[in-house]
Amino acid sequence: MDICAALIGKVPFTGVHVDEERMPLVVLDGRELFQVCATLVDSIQCNHIAFGGVDKRIMSSWDSFYSVLGYVCGNLSEGKVPLILLGLEETDRIEHWKYPILDDLKSFSAAFGTTASAPLFHIAGITPEAREDADIETMIRSIYFNDRNWRKIDMEEMGKSYEALNLGCGKNNDVTQESLLDDDKEPIKLVALGNPHLSLSECRTLNSLMSSGLKKHNNSRVIATLGRRVRSEADRLGYISTLEKFGVEFINDTCWCMLLDPPIIPLSKSDKILTNSAKHAHYGPGLTERKYRFGGLQDCINVAVLGYRRKAYTGLPTWLKRSYTTLALARRQLKFPVN
Repeated sequence: MDICAALIGKVPFTGVHVDEERMPLVVLDGRELFQVCATLVDSIQCNHIAFGGVDKRIMSSWDSFYSVLGYVCGNLSEGKVPLILLGLEETDRIEHWKYPILDDLKSFSAAFGTTASAPLFHIAGITPEAREDADIETMIRSIYFNDRNWRKIDMEEMGKSYEALNLGCGKNNDVTQESLLDDDKEPIKLVALGNPHLSLSECRTLNSLMSSGLKKHNNSRVIATLGRRVRSEADRLGYISTLEKFGVEFINDTCWCMLLDPPIIPLSKSDKILTNSAKHAHYGPGLTERKYRFGGLQDCINVAVLGYRRKAYTGLPTWLKRSYTTLALARRQLKFPVN
């Protein structure tokens, strides 16, 4: 179909090419969830200077929030085009570090596409067709409200999805609930970054994380995929040099879904791969028959330096810790009514 469209310069006038088909059929309400998670991150006492140019959103693994959120929203949408409410339409009340940057939206989209069959999503206050209050209200009024069409995104769902991604989605997984209680070190043979490809801003963040002279552990590899144009610009800015001194290896113009065999991936099927990509954590176990772990970018670099990760389930990102007991903090006056 894509080749035919390219040849004649036209696409079928159906599906999301028709305005009516772009309207949402389900609301995914994550406003309380967003506030709870952001409140937990607010508790971190850090600043841009104290962490060598790495800001609060990275130190708290806030980057993993949008990956898990996309994964959850894909599941909850059940094939319908969703309107996702996070309270981001109230831009004057959102601190800049909480607002999704392009890298967050890239991670969200990749994770959403992993679990969803819907061809499109809207995020109130973010995506082009849902930026204005009037447009959001029109979308909400167009939806027939019932328990299936207005769904709350809750912390339990986020926690379950994070755990599934962190334990290989149940595939080739040797971790049990009992083993999560021990404090043994779990060697990580490969840290896989760049699924989707690393952006220039992600290269800049990695440069900040690695610029203090840190080096990866001898028993772990760090491999990143990226496009050659981004690599060229990152090289010009000095990022590639810093990353290579840390020990990062680069692969251009392909993706992890094509890198399925040794020597790229670990030889033993019992070896562990850590990734910051929800998409890779979902598909990787089935494609490679290896065991996967999931974490934020900061977590990936920490593990690369140490060469291991604690088995004990203490590596939760800040936005997920203690969240079940802080839900009451999210109760506030919301712009749009809760169904």
